[in-house]
Amino acid sequence: MDLALIIIWFIVIWLGIIGDFLPIIPGPIMSYLALVLLQIADKAFSTEFMIIMAIVCVIITTVDYIVPVIWTKKMWWTKRWTRWSTIWLIIWIIVLPILWITIWQFGLIWLFGGPFVWAYLWEKLYQKHKKQKVNDKKALKAAFGSFLWFVSGVLLKLIYTIVVAIYFIPKAFDIIKNMF
Repeated sequence: MDLALIIIWFIVIWLGIIGDFLPIIPGPIMSYLALVLLQIADKAFSTEFMIIMAIVCVIITTVDYIVPVIWTKKMWWTKRWTRWSTIWLIIWIIVLPILWITIWQFGLIWLFGGPFVWAYLWEKLYQKHKKQKVNDKKALKAAFGSFLWFVSGVLLKLIYTIVVAIYFIPKAFDIIKNMF
């Protein structure tokens, strides 16, 4: 049972890190879950610490879902673009592993560049569809906003996960040492 618990701890903390980059896995929530599992096994942290980390997790997760709406309004994106960007993220979750396997050296570039390219192309296509004059400046603005939204969300979640890992790993190894 102890070995299974240790494996689960480290799987959950890794899922937290992976979830910072993939929108389908809630990275901060998984990281906090790792702390909770460690806390259940061995009262490794104070109650105050756990409450503070829970509050920060809720704030970061909430901000991660609210920031896209704010960026959408700020950058004057269309509702259609918002829907298509969500579809893009789902497609990207499927395409990204294939890119890592086939052209792994470009995978990170595409991870961060994908939202930029998609937003740019979608704005241009939308303008043509509406029979408007194609405005490259507006399309670039939407693409840059999409890129900023993605990177800021990833960085915010990654910082939280790193902080959790800094507290989690030493405590987990102390518990492991005491088990054996």
